[in-house]
Amino acid sequence: MEQIAERSRQISEMRKDLQVTTGAAGAASGADRGIPRPEPAPAVSSGPANLPSSGQLTPDQRIAGSASANPRPKKEQKEEKRKQEEEERVKAAEEVAAAAAQKQKEEKALAAAKLKAEREAKAAKAKNLKARIVSPVFKDEKNGKYKIISFYAKKARGLMSAYLIRNRVAKAEEIAGFDSAGYRFSAKDSTDEAPVFLREERLAKAS
Repeated sequence: MEQIAERSRQISEMRKDLQVTTGAAGAASGADRGIPRPEPAPAVSSGPANLPSSGQLTPDQRIAGSASANPRPKKEQKEEKRKQEEEERVKAAEEVAAAAAQKQKEEKALAAAKLKAEREAKAAKAKNLKARIVSPVFKDEKNGKYKIISFYAKKARGLMSAYLIRNRVAKAEEIAGFDSAGYRFSAKDSTDEAPVFLREERLAKAS
């Protein structure tokens, strides 16, 4: 009986060895025939995403993480916003001032051009006139010297016009009789085309 049992055990071991040998041979023959072997499943990492292979954060990732973890205080954000708004207001004010200065410059240039055109027109008309032209000059005393003061000279020309109309002056020599508002004719300072009338400072104040 012992011999029969031993024989059965040997036969069972031989069958197991035969099955292992047959399986290995089948796998080898499958590879020879070009049958692909199944790829191993990829390893799943439980660590954070976008990490380098070394497992350490890059400098950019560290900065981003620090910024999100430590946001700037609201007070600092408000101060920065206030500064930006102030800079925008200053810039807008500078642009307005520059535009106003440019407009003023253009207006002055236009006024100067207009005045020049008027003077040239008057000069052209004077050349076309076939008559003697007399242009009275009015000077006022200021700090001991006589000079043309536009404000007073303009009023004096109006007074002269009234004098010529009222007295029906027809000759240039008759202009010398003008003595309104304290002005007096100065022969030594006058020419035939430009009679000069002077007025003392005290008389200017009185008028």
